[in-house]
Amino acid sequence: MPPDRSPGRGGPPELRIRAYAYTRSRECAYSRMLGRMDLDRSKPVWPQVAAELRRRLDAGTYAPGERFPAVVDLATELDVAPSTVQKAVAALREEGRLYTVLGQGSFVSKP
Repeated sequence: MPPDRSPGRGGPPELRIRAYAYTRSRECAYSRMLGRMDLDRSKPVWPQVAAELRRRLDAGTYAPGERFPAVVDLATELDVAPSTVQKAVAALREEGRLYTVLGQGSFVSKP
């Protein structure tokens, strides 16, 4: 999408920047609750997120053929960066647990 121009001014385009807000709690500086799982911030987070998403898939939270939640929505829910969730989703895609349809999103693979 091209940047918007200021109305009637012909000046430089206005830039729209999407900002993500992340919460940080004082009591858990190095760990976060992720479902029933503690995130260990001293280790890479994306494998921990991938393990949680695998657990949800195995538990039937997302049915086969169902659209998988958006990366930004999962990042907000899990209190991690969107790039972390994207890397976890890519790992699940490589395992064959998810597939992507261009322009529609990711879906749960049928067993």
